[in-house]
Amino acid sequence: MIIVDVDEIILEYYSRFGEEANQHRAIPSGIDYLKPVQRKIIEAAYNGVNGAGRDKLVKSAAIIGDTMKAHPHGDGSIYSAMVTMVSQGLLKGKGNWGLNAGLSSEPPASFRYTECHIDLNILNIIKMTFKSTIFIEGESSKEAMYIPCPIPLGLINNGIETAIVQGVGVGVSVKTPCFRSIDLANRMIDLLNKKSTPKKMKWDNANINEVDTVVTTGKGSIITTGEYKMLNELELCITKLPIGCSGSRIRDVLNELLELKQVVIRDESSLTTRVIIKCFTRKKMEDVEKIVKKIMKSSTAFNVLVSDPESGKIKRFSIDEILTTNMLYYLKAYNSYYNEIKVDIITKMEELDVIQKMKPYLIEEMKNKIIDVDKSIKTIAEKLNSKIGVIEEIISKHSIKKLLTTNTDTNELKIKLDSIQEKLDNPKDNIIQILKQFK
Repeated sequence: MIIVDVDEIILEYYSRFGEEANQHRAIPSGIDYLKPVQRKIIEAAYNGVNGAGRDKLVKSAAIIGDTMKAHPHGDGSIYSAMVTMVSQGLLKGKGNWGLNAGLSSEPPASFRYTECHIDLNILNIIKMTFKSTIFIEGESSKEAMYIPCPIPLGLINNGIETAIVQGVGVGVSVKTPCFRSIDLANRMIDLLNKKSTPKKMKWDNANINEVDTVVTTGKGSIITTGEYKMLNELELCITKLPIGCSGSRIRDVLNELLELKQVVIRDESSLTTRVIIKCFTRKKMEDVEKIVKKIMKSSTAFNVLVSDPESGKIKRFSIDEILTTNMLYYLKAYNSYYNEIKVDIITKMEELDVIQKMKPYLIEEMKNKIIDVDKSIKTIAEKLNSKIGVIEEIISKHSIKKLLTTNTDTNELKIKLDSIQEKLDNPKDNIIQILKQFK
């Protein structure tokens, strides 16, 4: 009889589950800062639905269906991630994708009715190296380890509202600010140029030094401020709420005045916040403005955690560390992409060289009334001191007429090869030009 400690077994199993959940669901990767579901959504939009999701609007349900082939965790969680990606600008959406402005939030329409595709500016940059990533064994199939892009896709926010990456795992929680793609690109350029003091990042009406602390350390609190303006002596308009302050908070702090009918609140929000508070006396408006000023500042604590690509452990990274780690992996895809082109060019040049040497012998063989193809191939191979397989492959690919009329000048290919080699030898300048394409 074997005696086991149930507590120890449960603890061990729960620990394993926690590591898997943190690494493969809750915590973003230290490379592209995407959660697995987000990466699979981009893969599905790029490769699924016959590639239509790259640049054409397709039903969200279709992308969700293809995502579930690699991420079998339910359509609801996938659609929730898609909604976030649309709000960040990673995906371009059409239809009702929800609203989170003003006093209340509106849920998105069902995925049967909405449509989306990959944002075209991002697509034009990732399509070059998309197939050159590292593929790993996923939960149900092979999947990309990361999406090759010169800046981490998961840190991008090109939407209207400020975005934060949040995730709650087993024993850990992550909260990370997202930035405009152009700001991330400019920061990466400074890091590539090894500037001792890279240009500081801006973020949502926040103190630039507080933001810089999070960017350089991966931890810290940032105070954000909302915005309001006086429309007239008796009307105040809130146009932006600070991070962490919901629209319901406005009603809560003014609830007593609302019940006494001393103020009226009118929500005119659409894509952005526009909440108008009307008072009936100047004195009361002074009191209301003091209350509004207090809720127009909010402090948010950030904890930038990643699933470390090397160890698989959960670690704290700074934004700069995520940028540089992502760049190291992007370089792998970049080199793979250009080396593949280089091999293709060299192969083509070698083939043209053989064809040029073959031409006089082909003409000679054509004089025979009856051509024994196998014998001719062997004869040409012997005369060119080449392998029979090489000659056989060339002849099988092209007609005799095509071989005799093919332009075998390789000067253009040599120029192209030199250009590719320059990109391989000096990647920094080329990557900086790619980074400058971000808007």
